[in-house]
Amino acid sequence: MTTNDDKGRSTKDPRRDEKGCSAKEGCACFCVLIFIFIIIIVFIYMLILLPVPSPTFTLNDVKLYTFNLSTTLTSNFQITISSKNQDYDTAFHFDRLNVSASYRSQQITLPTMIPMSYLHAPYVTIWSPYLNGTEVPLSPELVVALAQDQTAGTMLINVEVTGRLSWKFCFYSFHCGLKVNCPAYVMFGNNNDSNYVVGSAVKHPFSHEECDIEVGEVKF
Repeated sequence: MTTNDDKGRSTKDPRRDEKGCSAKEGCACFCVLIFIFIIIIVFIYMLILLPVPSPTFTLNDVKLYTFNLSTTLTSNFQITISSKNQDYDTAFHFDRLNVSASYRSQQITLPTMIPMSYLHAPYVTIWSPYLNGTEVPLSPELVVALAQDQTAGTMLINVEVTGRLSWKFCFYSFHCGLKVNCPAYVMFGNNNDSNYVVGSAVKHPFSHEECDIEVGEVKF
């Protein structure tokens, strides 16, 4: 028998409730996925447009202690090079840094490794490595050019720094190859002296602008 109370009750299909809940949950999941997708797109877009940060490098001075030229070249330099971080939002990590000297695109010293270091803004990191090359073979053209420069009392060398640069953005770490090129005019001292010294290095830093910096492909 059916009572009046039973008739007054609203009858709902349980399966309809289950379908309704499933539809709502599916809609919520879809909205969450769309939101996450938009966040990822915005983040990737920011990474593409965001310029690659890089510190500045300055060659402060060069000292030439040994320069013996024949068919080969034996040389000994001491350089002072500094790096400054001007980006207050980024801290840099230098790794695998090697410094060498070249003359007319030919390397004339062995690479000297610089210890890895961190650089926070607005601080400056200074390195003073020695660069050595013993009996480096030269082409006849370079021997003639170096002899002419030595007679003139000055020569143009390039101090090159290569390595890896790392930094963080949000929670992600990035790294890229680093190549720094610092041109320097070396002035020979008196040939009777045992040491040749760059004239401007003794009294004041070079008046050069900042070194040229080239960064490679950014990797996560």
